[in-house]
Amino acid sequence: MKRILNTLSMFQSRQQNPYKHRLLFASGILFLAGLACNLPWDGGTPTAGESIGTIQKESSDVIQNAVMVETKNSLNQEDTLRVQNGGVGLLEFGDYLRLRLFNDSMVGEIEGTRIGSDPTIPLIAKMTLFAGGFSGQLFKSGSKATFTTPGGAQIFVMGTDFFVVYNQETGVTTVGNFSGIMGVIARDVSVTMASGHYLEVQPNKPPGEQKEIPWTPAEFEAQARAGQSALAPFGSIPITGDETILTPTDVSTPTPPTIEPTTPAPTTSFTLTPPSTIMPTSTYTPTPTDTLTLIPPPSLPDLVVTTLKTSGPGYFNQQGGIEVPILVVVKNQGDTAAGIFKVRTEYTGPNGTFVVAFTVNGQNSIWYPFTNGSLPAGAEVTFAGKVTFSSALQGQTVSLRAMADSCSGDEFMPGYCRVEESYEGNNVSTLTSMSLSPITFPQNWEHSIDLIGSRTVYHIRLTSPGDIRLRATWTGTQNDLALIINGPGKTGYYARVDGTKSLEVTYTVTAADFQAGDNWRVTISSFGSGRADGRVEITYPSGSNVTPFVSDFVVANNSVHAISLLVLEEAGEIEAQATWTGTPSNLALIINGPGQVGYYARRDGSSPLSVSYTVSESDLASGDTWRISLVSFSSADAQGEIHLTYP
Repeated sequence: MKRILNTLSMFQSRQQNPYKHRLLFASGILFLAGLACNLPWDGGTPTAGESIGTIQKESSDVIQNAVMVETKNSLNQEDTLRVQNGGVGLLEFGDYLRLRLFNDSMVGEIEGTRIGSDPTIPLIAKMTLFAGGFSGQLFKSGSKATFTTPGGAQIFVMGTDFFVVYNQETGVTTVGNFSGIMGVIARDVSVTMASGHYLEVQPNKPPGEQKEIPWTPAEFEAQARAGQSALAPFGSIPITGDETILTPTDVSTPTPPTIEPTTPAPTTSFTLTPPSTIMPTSTYTPTPTDTLTLIPPPSLPDLVVTTLKTSGPGYFNQQGGIEVPILVVVKNQGDTAAGIFKVRTEYTGPNGTFVVAFTVNGQNSIWYPFTNGSLPAGAEVTFAGKVTFSSALQGQTVSLRAMADSCSGDEFMPGYCRVEESYEGNNVSTLTSMSLSPITFPQNWEHSIDLIGSRTVYHIRLTSPGDIRLRATWTGTQNDLALIINGPGKTGYYARVDGTKSLEVTYTVTAADFQAGDNWRVTISSFGSGRADGRVEITYPSGSNVTPFVSDFVVANNSVHAISLLVLEEAGEIEAQATWTGTPSNLALIINGPGQVGYYARRDGSSPLSVSYTVSESDLASGDTWRISLVSFSSADAQGEIHLTYP
């Protein structure tokens, strides 16, 4: 199966195998011994890699399991074959079955079986046609071949000349019976093919009407070679509804190349008698009077994605990716329970289609959620999780779809994956369009506050290591002030300067300092009884578009401030809540910002105290640094905490 998955990646996305049915002759027809032949295995079902025939390159290129066929190779169990660049390949299962594979074709899941070791026992061959097509001859009486296509058709051949074509773009399977016995099953409808006729199987439809084949086998092959595709002969036939069929004489086609006639190996035939007596004769040719009985498949599950929708707005995660919450509902609309399976999600964006991680809480995989057990007939299972997109897709519109019973990322799985279903073509949901314009979660900041003495404290939040610089100038009756820088990881200050009228203090926050925390504070403090009115400049790694932060300040015994500086990333609501103990019992909680001299919002009262303001786009255009102040207008000795939420 790994070979098939690797090869299919060169074609379009992998299709699933449809039904698995059985084919039986009526009880009067028995397999009889034929002439001895040299099949390359000793009987039974060969193991993977064991030879069951040959593959010959008639023209370039023929590829066997991603390896170019130079002349003629052994054909092995579970091989995958691909023909391209105008090539033609010839598959031979000993003297039993011969297939001519035309350009742009691929077959896989090849099996060849004989029951027992007697080389005269007939062949049972199986394979899947994933793209293109082939002509074929089944020579030995009693042998049979089964072919499946992703379009939902299963074809049974008992002899003698036939063709099978699958159009990967439309999903249409076309089957032709030049002569012999053939049958087709699709959507539980079985049809016995008349000699000299062909029919179509539309995707997810029963077999269509039989129509007369307008070519001989040699003419079909000639047109397929000349057109470099098994689809080429149908370029002259309206095979989708128009009853007018043009014969080869109505169409201008290149002169067919000379094709040497094939002489089938001698076969043993028989005369039908009551089941207790079988009389071999010297000749036998299958005729339309032979009866082909097609047995419908057993009841199976059938998984469909009934719901795929977003369950909330997208948002940025901590790694910068865009996460979108979604709901996926899968229903088993079949007749029996479905075993454990997984779900895949993929999106189509500006650069193509890609698998996207679908993460559900409690699952081991962040990419593919699994069911926890079997899903009964008629039951549903809901997956609630999130899909994670690259931040490069921000602002883009993508189309999302989900697939039940996916084998994405798996190796050595059957064609139907984990759950064999009555129909494998309906596992994928319809596309759901979504715009990746994520909301930004608000920033949250909680820190301690102290209102004591004659001081103004600025709480700042660093975005990285770097320099903190505090510069102050002032006038007033209080000549001497102290500028102090404090931070996490140290009880005392990191830097301090005392002086008069104009001061500056600087400290370089190292990576080790920053690792201890991002909440720092700079203080303008007076240890006297006078009043100072001045201007402060604070420079630090803030993430702001404007630096330094500049503001007026007051230091006095009856004006004590704890100020939190907020750098907004977008417009939105600022909320602050302060709690404290000590004196005074009543404080003021104030929101100030650029573009306005007075406050934007203010609340006065006792603990706890809250205030909020919604910053508009026009407000934000004036500046991104705002301040929340907890203020006492009398002497203070209060300690507490403030919780801030801001955009």
